[in-house]
Amino acid sequence: MAVHRFPPFEFDPATLQLWKNGHPVKLQRKPALVLAALLENHGEPLARPEICARLWPAGTFVDFELSLNVAVKKLRDSLDDSADQPQFIQTIAGQGYRFIGRCDSLFLAQPSVIEPPLPPLISAAPRRFRFGSAAILALVPVFVASAFMATSKPPVSYRAANFRQITHSGTEKTPFATDGERIYFFELRGDQTSLTQTSVNGGDELRLPASASVLPYQADVRGDQMVYLDGNWSEYFQANIGAQVWIRHLPAGAAWQVPGVRCQSVSWTSEGQLLCTLGGRFEIVDIQGKLIKQLFSVKHLAFRAHLSPDQKRVRFDMSDDSSMRNGWGVWDASINATDLHRLVPKVGNSCCGNWSNDGMLYVFEVWNGTRWDLWALPQSSWFARNPQAIQLTSGPLDARYPRFSADGSQVYFMGADFRGELSAVDEKTGELVPYLTGDSITQVDFSPDRKWITYVAYPEGTLWRSRPDGTERLQLTKAPLLAYSPRFSRDARQIFFSDIAGKSESYSVSIDGGELKFLFKATAECVSPRDAHIDVPFLTWCPAGTDKDEIRLIDPAAGTSQSIPDSGGMQNAVLSPDGQAIAGIREHSGKLRIFRLNSQRWTEMPIPITDNPGVLAWSPQRDAVYLQQERAILRCWIKSKRTEVVLRLPRCPSSLWWSNRISVSPEGKLLLTRQTGAGDVYAFDLQRH
Repeated sequence: MAVHRFPPFEFDPATLQLWKNGHPVKLQRKPALVLAALLENHGEPLARPEICARLWPAGTFVDFELSLNVAVKKLRDSLDDSADQPQFIQTIAGQGYRFIGRCDSLFLAQPSVIEPPLPPLISAAPRRFRFGSAAILALVPVFVASAFMATSKPPVSYRAANFRQITHSGTEKTPFATDGERIYFFELRGDQTSLTQTSVNGGDELRLPASASVLPYQADVRGDQMVYLDGNWSEYFQANIGAQVWIRHLPAGAAWQVPGVRCQSVSWTSEGQLLCTLGGRFEIVDIQGKLIKQLFSVKHLAFRAHLSPDQKRVRFDMSDDSSMRNGWGVWDASINATDLHRLVPKVGNSCCGNWSNDGMLYVFEVWNGTRWDLWALPQSSWFARNPQAIQLTSGPLDARYPRFSADGSQVYFMGADFRGELSAVDEKTGELVPYLTGDSITQVDFSPDRKWITYVAYPEGTLWRSRPDGTERLQLTKAPLLAYSPRFSRDARQIFFSDIAGKSESYSVSIDGGELKFLFKATAECVSPRDAHIDVPFLTWCPAGTDKDEIRLIDPAAGTSQSIPDSGGMQNAVLSPDGQAIAGIREHSGKLRIFRLNSQRWTEMPIPITDNPGVLAWSPQRDAVYLQQERAILRCWIKSKRTEVVLRLPRCPSSLWWSNRISVSPEGKLLLTRQTGAGDVYAFDLQRH
């Protein structure tokens, strides 16, 4: 594998890692891809359209010229290079760019080492012998000695080696599964969803048309059949609705729906039946929809449930509370739930695990505060009662959705570069253009005097503040806290925000940095104004009877908590900039509702009915409300009750995996952060040592 050296820098195009004098240099994915393309064509001019084709897949909706300029500028900044006096990146007027620095390519080969063969990862079937009592007694000392030797040895550990890329399309591939010979995944290219399959060794891909509403949570393959979920998001997360269950014959057969069955998780049993969870209930059903057996129930919704190879245990993902915001983890239980427990409680948020076929190893994801890494947990045994989890990957990509090869010697996963680009809507061209510096940030708020901005870095989740031109940046929080919805105080000296990675606690921090000040914790009870310690009003949802809630306007400065009438069932609600009106929307209502505090009355205006209620934002002049509904962003004029389309988004992953929020700048520009990262299937060898 080639590593390019151009002193004082070295660059690995396989990992997109840049070093300077042996020290890593931070370089985002898009600038790194530009560098890889230029080094590949060292000394030759590379046209701008060709570079753009490498950075953005077909169907991407973006101002390519401006976005490429931003990427090249970031690359030059990382290389300490200049457009006027270039050492590395030269601009070819009217054409593109050329790498002009001296560059040597080093080809690194793995040393040939003869190692003793590793013991097989798949247990062989035991032979049966007959012993007399004397023979058994004679073997007791041998057994005791063997047990002592086994317990005296250090525990077996694992490491990931020989990473390689299997696919190269750069699109998110989820859910995906494997039958040991081929890898199957759903992906979106342009406006088309397809079921794609490729060899586990990579190569040509076969794409078949698929439903546009496949849910990216779970797919499972048994023999020549794949089972997966299909439906809309709002129903999927409702306890008693879930999603449809579909089965598809592989490699290219038709798909058909399992009748009368809806699940939030589905996977195969060893007998060809289905393990289905819905509303926290675990059941076994057959492929005709007939209930075979009820297993057990848990207190919250369960996702990605799957049985162990011996069918005696079940593992699944579950949050610590019903809001599904806090404490995600992999849970483990016997099939009668007599020993339900969190699998590895000390590693933080975890999910998305899978067993090896012999059940001796379990691999899963762990969130480290900035990315997802893969960990492995050996099976407990008589010799190792409490095995320790082992970290397998440590970036630079997020490692997601691990799957074992048939023999357990390899692990496949989706390597994802979760990046975003803060963009503004150009209403004249209908395109998204980078806003401010175009960095990977979201959740932007402007200070009342417009001298400062605060934002959340994506995907790290750290809170920052800076001047609107990007200068005077200061990081205010660090992992594992995941900042959300920051807002300036009235005097612009404090920033209030929530932490959605932990226990839904709210904090304040000075714009000069320093200690975080705890404000309050989101609980089943409503927040009291005297406990809020905030000088700006905000909305919160409070219980209002059995299975009901209502919106309340909390104004700590005035010491009031006002119940908003007829606000039950609101999916989204936002307070106007002057604090005198509330915009809200109910699911499947087809109406945008505006509540005026002075009249205490709601008014309504028609909007399209979609599966997703949408995300709301007020205009600075308070005369319109912006609404993002799936692929369209609408502007709803309050006085005339007229709705117009501001922007139509392509059918591609445009929203972020934990942040889905639009905002409006003081000058009235509509802002959103679009997903720009890439995802491909990778593999590594699993080695014992």
